[in-house]
Amino acid sequence: MSATTLLAEAVNGAGVAPRPENHPRLADMVLDVLGCTLAGVGERAPRACRDGAVAAPGDATVFGTGTGLAPADAALANGAAAHALDFDDVQQPWFGHPSAVLVPAVWAAADVESARGRRVTGADVLEAVHTGLVVGDGIGALLNTAHYDAGWHPTGTIGTLAAAAATAHLWGLDVRQTADALGLAAASSGGLRVSFGSDAKPLQAGLAARAGLTAAGLARAGARSAAETIEGAHGFAATHGAAGAITPTLLADALEVARDQALARISFKRYPSCSATNAALDGVLELRAECGGRTVRTIACEIDPLAVRLLVHHRPEVPAQAKFSLEYCLAAAWVRGHLDLTDFTPEAVADPRVRDLMDRIAVRPAGPMVSTGDFPAHLTVTFDDGTTATRHVLRAQGRPELPLGRAALQDKFAANVAHHPAWLAAGDMILSLPDCDDLRVVSDILRRQAPATTKESVR
Repeated sequence: MSATTLLAEAVNGAGVAPRPENHPRLADMVLDVLGCTLAGVGERAPRACRDGAVAAPGDATVFGTGTGLAPADAALANGAAAHALDFDDVQQPWFGHPSAVLVPAVWAAADVESARGRRVTGADVLEAVHTGLVVGDGIGALLNTAHYDAGWHPTGTIGTLAAAAATAHLWGLDVRQTADALGLAAASSGGLRVSFGSDAKPLQAGLAARAGLTAAGLARAGARSAAETIEGAHGFAATHGAAGAITPTLLADALEVARDQALARISFKRYPSCSATNAALDGVLELRAECGGRTVRTIACEIDPLAVRLLVHHRPEVPAQAKFSLEYCLAAAWVRGHLDLTDFTPEAVADPRVRDLMDRIAVRPAGPMVSTGDFPAHLTVTFDDGTTATRHVLRAQGRPELPLGRAALQDKFAANVAHHPAWLAAGDMILSLPDCDDLRVVSDILRRQAPATTKESVR
């Protein structure tokens, strides 16, 4: 049996379904990413998805806009909005942002089913999301870090296969159709790390959602893909920096682990910036709380070498770049005592107080640290009187070992949708997805337009 067929059988079967006790945490995932989506609908990338020539009108839900689009276009727009603020969840070993791809694809797939006369339940959605999560985790465990180091953005690459798997599961495709969907998804995947700090990064999440949904739709209609697309000599793994990494045996073992651990590996963000900044931000805010009011001479940050390679915008000029600037994030957090969405506007990035402190922040790789995705950081703040304060942070709050509970995620959701109180009611409905009999009830609230989304984003 080929690895592609083995993966299709896993998607088609019940083995990837979540245990009932996991439904609440899956609902937490949906709550978190929908809050990020509703906060991000006015950003430039999702606006381009809705307003550009590629968008076709339809009845599929486009969150927070009061409009509908064709299902594939809705998946694109919602995925771009979900990742526009870089506030959505991350997962290892996927090395990507699963919910920003999976939830838009699955929601659009549910809208397709509703149009065909099927009533899709909240449990159906959660099961499909979990299916995609397991696939992304399993493939990511085999491909990374070689795939990531080669310059690929796994949210877009692995995410396309995961979105196809989630859609195929929701639609009940048979093994042959599912294998074709996965093969077509592999053939249409993409995403580059060079895009970090530009509109292309959130668009890659939306493109993955759209491509995965489209691949499943084509397979459902009878389109065929090449055999062994994922593991073949010129297939997905070989051309994405990890030749030989996927075999049937290796994939079976990876999926077995992923079934139990994929959900537990989700990290939720406290700050709307690259996850590589988050541990250092915890540390600098703790130091500020202890030493606030004192004049800072310099801040030195030794950090995981992988973080240094990711955080490439040392003197950002626009908010999207600031999210990938550790110097900016640390300076803004120290100057203002927080790092939230208000810190990523053109005015905030140009703040002379922050720019001045940025010039006195030194970031360097810490040699002994091993890149695990936790991005540990060691901070030393030197004050004008020559005294110092230090903090070593192994991992950020929100990582699996330091999880954010439901109350914290509800607070984050409320803050993200504060500009449109009508959406607050949807929060409780999302958390009740395991018992939701008809997803359209939730969709009707989430697609309502907020006045703030009508103005052009300047981020």
